[in-house]
Amino acid sequence: MTPGLVEVDGHAVELNARPRAVLTALLLEANDTVSIERIARFIWGDDPPRTAHNSVARFVADLRRGLGSARNRIVTEGAAYRVEVQPGELDLDDAKQSLAEAQRLAVVDPNLCHTVMTQTLAVTGIVANHEFVDVQGATVAGRRLDEVRLAALDLYTELQLRRGDHHDLAVVIEQAVVAYPFHEGLWATLMIALSNLGRPTEALRAARRARNVLAEVGLEPSDEIKRLETQIAVTGRVDSTTGDPRPAPAGSVPNHGIIEPSTTLVGRAETIRELNAIVDDHHMVTVVGLGGSGKTRLALAAAKLRESRGTAVHRVGLRRISDPTLVLPTIAAAVGVPASSASTPAELGAALRRETFVLLVDNCEHVVEAARVAINEILTAAPGVRVVATSRIALGTIDERVYQLGMLQVPEPDEITVSASAVALFIDRAEQHLRAATAYRTTMHDICQVCRLLGGHPLSIELAAAQLDVMSTTELNQQVTAAIAAPGHTNEPAVAALDAMLEWSWELLSPQQQTLLARLSVFGGGWTLEAADSVFRDAHSADDSGIADNHAALVRSGLVASPSTRSGARFEMLDPVREFAIARLAERREAVVMNDRVVSWLQSRPSRWGIAELHSWAEPSVELRAEHGNVIDALAFLQSQGRTEDMAWLAIRASGMWVNHGFADQTHRWLAELVDNDELARDVRSAAAAMVLAGCHARGALDDLTHWGMRSIELSDGEAHDWLPAVVSFLSLWALIASVPMSSDELRTMSYDLAERSRSAHTNRGLAKLYHAHVLFGIRDYEGALGLFAEITNTTEQPGRLLMVAEVGHALALFMLGRHDEAVEVTRQWRSNADTDDWHYAIDIFRAIVVAGAGDADRATAMLAAAVRRFAPASVWGRADEIQTAFGLLAGMRGEHELSNQLLTSTVTRDVLLLATAVEHVAAARGATDGAGWFGVAQEFFNRVVPDDTVAALADNQTDLVKWWVGGTSQRR
Repeated sequence: MTPGLVEVDGHAVELNARPRAVLTALLLEANDTVSIERIARFIWGDDPPRTAHNSVARFVADLRRGLGSARNRIVTEGAAYRVEVQPGELDLDDAKQSLAEAQRLAVVDPNLCHTVMTQTLAVTGIVANHEFVDVQGATVAGRRLDEVRLAALDLYTELQLRRGDHHDLAVVIEQAVVAYPFHEGLWATLMIALSNLGRPTEALRAARRARNVLAEVGLEPSDEIKRLETQIAVTGRVDSTTGDPRPAPAGSVPNHGIIEPSTTLVGRAETIRELNAIVDDHHMVTVVGLGGSGKTRLALAAAKLRESRGTAVHRVGLRRISDPTLVLPTIAAAVGVPASSASTPAELGAALRRETFVLLVDNCEHVVEAARVAINEILTAAPGVRVVATSRIALGTIDERVYQLGMLQVPEPDEITVSASAVALFIDRAEQHLRAATAYRTTMHDICQVCRLLGGHPLSIELAAAQLDVMSTTELNQQVTAAIAAPGHTNEPAVAALDAMLEWSWELLSPQQQTLLARLSVFGGGWTLEAADSVFRDAHSADDSGIADNHAALVRSGLVASPSTRSGARFEMLDPVREFAIARLAERREAVVMNDRVVSWLQSRPSRWGIAELHSWAEPSVELRAEHGNVIDALAFLQSQGRTEDMAWLAIRASGMWVNHGFADQTHRWLAELVDNDELARDVRSAAAAMVLAGCHARGALDDLTHWGMRSIELSDGEAHDWLPAVVSFLSLWALIASVPMSSDELRTMSYDLAERSRSAHTNRGLAKLYHAHVLFGIRDYEGALGLFAEITNTTEQPGRLLMVAEVGHALALFMLGRHDEAVEVTRQWRSNADTDDWHYAIDIFRAIVVAGAGDADRATAMLAAAVRRFAPASVWGRADEIQTAFGLLAGMRGEHELSNQLLTSTVTRDVLLLATAVEHVAAARGATDGAGWFGVAQEFFNRVVPDDTVAALADNQTDLVKWWVGGTSQRR
């Protein structure tokens, strides 16, 4: 339909914007009465003009004149209007019917389905109708048609990919991504279509557009988008014939930081502007208010406003952080600083000294001291950083301006209005229940009275609005009046209202729902339905059926927050609700039992990795990562109960998650003291030492590696525990550059023996070979290293770091042997799928170096530059050494020796597979062609790679060590 035109009796009628908006508001609720107040809200939002009533009446009159013979379709009913519509007259109805028909035909007759789908898109249009951009209700107006349009586009995409018609698909999706820029599935489809049309450059440009758009709202592209981008960069096209290559829409991947509210912020427009004005004048602002007053929603809205003006914003949520020691690494990860560069607040501040952004730190009240220390260091060291925090109390930081968030505006006594912000919030949350209300004035009287009784407290209002699912507004008014009048509540009106609403909402729940709500309070880190089931069910109870129904009832009641686009399938409670539920759990004397069930739940989580792989090379399952907050709470519970051995094993299992995601210090915190605890079994202590070794390596605490590795071996009593082959194999490599009581050869022989006798023999055998291959690579036996890398690659089926490192080593061994074409071909066959972003980037780095070695250094440089542009901030920090080393190597291969020297001598890399090549290029840049010159470069590199205290302890064998490095480079020459 042409914008601005309405079809009446087969003829197009042009309408002005406001009459057209009135018609849209009425058509959205066709054949139901719509009050003047609601039409006004549709047009002007929460702040209609004083003349809104008369203006709406004038717009209706204009609408009737414009409709001509159809003017009688607009019926006046008191202070409301209704539009009469017959079945099949609305485009939306036609589109729904066409879509349903197409879905039925999809399997039976794809060609006919395609025809019907084309008709459906003709009705809905490919892009959203933006003709009401100046109307506040435009989002509501378009939401229903959007649902049909997106479903139609999804089915159309599936059909076109199946038919191989990429041209028409690209034309349609190019328009669709403009209207739905945050729908990652559409971007992926566009990339696939363009690449299969032989237009890979445009496909990669689409990927960059998607990345930029998503970054505007704080999202990262999905792993599937990144995979497609990499595949197109390397091969130029995507095979769309195997499965469905399209990722889910943005936000379907769980985000483990702050959870954005799934509902809108209502009635705070002036407050947002006021808060941003304060942020302009102060480096530190803390939004303080009662629980449930909307502090998080306000801070997020203010942050989004700043983002829209071009200011970078980093968000970090502390709601799920129960351990104060996690505050610092959590903030560091949010701003893109690796934990190894932020082990103290002062280091974090120093790392940010040149940065300029706004940092939003949410829910600080339970970790005030840790948050204050970290924020003070940031504010002191980084003048370009401004901080907005939310808390129930002030933090006491430098230059803190406390912004007290009050309640929403309520109507005056006996006033009936929609202009009060409290009423606007109620109507927004209860919109679907109010559509059928016919006695409008009575309904509004009840709503205004409820908002007055609740003192404008946002969470209380939302809880009240949710009850319209089961009662009328009159009944709601009566119930809230009785609840507020009940004795025992505090004199503070808003607090009293919240207490009363929580008690009343609790009483409205069935016994099963009360049990479920109380038990869910043990999940401080949120939960899935499966997790809810684990704490809800009693083995011998007949009342435990219907978990899904009971849980859905809690969501409808407003006591449980439904999943937002950023939280995936996880649920949570707002803090005031959880505090209430925890108290109910204590009354039932179930806290210990329920926490024990959470422990059992975490222990039962499937993991595709054995403990040996968790030590160094594997990525723990995404599911375990999502439970991070619950893991910390469970560890604290086990510690408080004196269940030290259970605590140790859970911490050992979590170590892979901590080591690989910037929280390696947690491994040391939970496990280091246990290694010398004689009350624990020796195998527990040995495993704990192994995991502390992994944590030290991740944190760069290299001087401690030998100690923890040897302790793990000593405590094993000769048993072939699953973690030992990895520990011994690592020490066999470490012994080449550090003082270890056993020789490298002795350790290597032991690692193979332990691998064969361990339970995870296949995995451990691969790890032993991997470390052995690293040793051979370092002593210039590239043929031997190549054989071992190839063996691991050919026998490892499970994607992960073990396979990834073996594939990289295989390609680089070929590269060092001068078999460049083979090395490039091998990089095209890599099939590893390590889950963390930084390891994906490592693959890009090594691939670029191999391509450069094959003679195409310019293309390799472009590949590496494209990869870096895709990096998340934390990954750039975490891989900075390797990235700079890679660029230095590429510069050398392009003949830019001065630049190569500058890059390679101002960074540090501990990667055995890159150091030899780096020495060669620096020596070449300096004109050092003899052994002495090479020795000097290698000596310089070695002194920077190994900590000073370790170097001092190795004075006796340092010369031999440097000769080892030189040997690797001279062989290549």
